[in-house]
Amino acid sequence: MWPSGSLRPALEDWLGAGAILSQLQGSVSPEAQVASAAFRHAETDVEWLIKQCGSGQELIARGFEENVGLASALNISDCVPRLVNRAYERVEL
Repeated sequence: MWPSGSLRPALEDWLGAGAILSQLQGSVSPEAQVASAAFRHAETDVEWLIKQCGSGQELIARGFEENVGLASALNISDCVPRLVNRAYERVEL
């Protein structure tokens, strides 16, 4: 939320979606194309950008700068979660 109480676009969500979309094959919507292009443009500076955006600044001010860095890290997981029977299971990549 902005200080006025209105909803604030989440840069981290847009770049996160773009990161995933940039790895997918097939046809995509215009929105997906733009998110993917935004991620590719920002890829080398993702952590810095997230630390500068509204959400990042809020988290840093609350003492969570290390978490922002961890959440901004690229290509560090070797698995993904899959929801099965209301529980997550590990799926190796």
